[in-house]
Amino acid sequence: MSESIPLADYIPTLKDLIAPILITAIYWGLKKVGISTLLSMLGLLRRLRAKELWKAKKLRTDPLAIQRQITKEGALFTAFSISVATSLGLLLLTTQGRPFVVQVVLFFFYMLPVLTFEVWWLWQRDFVDTLLCESARIGNGFRRMIPARPQSEKRTQARRKRQEQANNQKKNTSHLKQVARRMT
Repeated sequence: MSESIPLADYIPTLKDLIAPILITAIYWGLKKVGISTLLSMLGLLRRLRAKELWKAKKLRTDPLAIQRQITKEGALFTAFSISVATSLGLLLLTTQGRPFVVQVVLFFFYMLPVLTFEVWWLWQRDFVDTLLCESARIGNGFRRMIPARPQSEKRTQARRKRQEQANNQKKNTSHLKQVARRMT
């Protein structure tokens, strides 16, 4: 007495195959699109970091530029703090008694400046940290190097003439002093 086992119970249906096919398609798509996107994002981050290091290396010898960047970071933090307080105050005042959907829209609208200032401040803080690390490599004895301005030939000749007149006056006054000492 052989019992026959129905094979229909073991053959997957279309309903059973949809989930594995979708998961496979999503993984394949992430592999094809995600890797190239990830590599391009890494390249962008590398370029941004190189640009930041180049800027820090350029500014690290100028104490006034370093102080300006530190002050800029403090101003951005202050702007961020003020925008947080203002946005939360406006949010509390304008969302009372409104439907939930309107409250959510207003929340995103009022938090947009806060997030903008926060990201800007965090970028500046990171740059200041990098700048301070770069300037520490030089040591504490660096001075601001101001390049000499090119001067016109007329101005240079006038300065030489004034210097010669000053030297002649010094010679004359020192000669007169010597004569006056001899006479006494």
